[in-house]
Amino acid sequence: MISPMKERYFLTYNISNLAKDLIQSEYHLRRMKKGAIEGGHANCVVKHSLHEEGEAEEATSHALIVEGSEKSQKFKVLGDNIREFRKRIQKGNFDRDDAIRQVRELRSEFESFNPEFDVSQCESCGSIEDVLKQAKTLEPSVKEKVLNTPPSNRGYSDVKMKDAAVIYGASFGGKLLDEVVIPMLPAEADLLLTVGLAVGLPIIAQVAKLKGAVGTGVTVLGAYESTKLLDIAEQYMAPTTVRAAVVQARGVVVQPNAVSRATTISKYVVTG
Repeated sequence: MISPMKERYFLTYNISNLAKDLIQSEYHLRRMKKGAIEGGHANCVVKHSLHEEGEAEEATSHALIVEGSEKSQKFKVLGDNIREFRKRIQKGNFDRDDAIRQVRELRSEFESFNPEFDVSQCESCGSIEDVLKQAKTLEPSVKEKVLNTPPSNRGYSDVKMKDAAVIYGASFGGKLLDEVVIPMLPAEADLLLTVGLAVGLPIIAQVAKLKGAVGTGVTVLGAYESTKLLDIAEQYMAPTTVRAAVVQARGVVVQPNAVSRATTISKYVVTG
């Protein structure tokens, strides 16, 4: 005869495996494409369901010894429901989302008498039913305060549109700066101004603690100018040597010659 301590150990093992396999069943279903799924294409779910059945059957026996007939019966009913679900999956032609809902119903059934796995008790998420109940119990003064709050403070759409406008405007300002202002400056000033804007503007926004549209605009303008740093760096890179029989670049053609020579085209040195 198995001691009650071992019965408890085996029951704990069964419960743990049930929780894991139910989660795995849902995970596998979510990895499948939406819509109808043919028979045999969800055999991974069938595998986990078979394991769930076996664990529920064993838990039925162990629970009868250490928990009593009521909990033992709950494991039996759960095992029967898992078996029915598994048979529907094996027949095929089922909808993925419907199958996910059925697995979640099985999980809820399991969690209802195994509270240590009940995710509805999680304070960070909880069930939607609990959220609705809490909403109904709000004090009238709180409800009135929420309803009387201006839409711009309650919603996010206005803020998002404003941010988009600021980002677009700052980008346009950077483009205007590059196309109109910077070309009028000497080359040295071009470099200093671009580096200064790219590095300095985000620092200024942080140090000055600029907020709202001004802070966003200054930071975006600096980020826009930083995209030019790579182009500037390329101008100061050593020319690259390329060997070729015939090279044509920007309308210049270099023909091979018996005498080795080097011709510089743009930032490339072409030898032949």
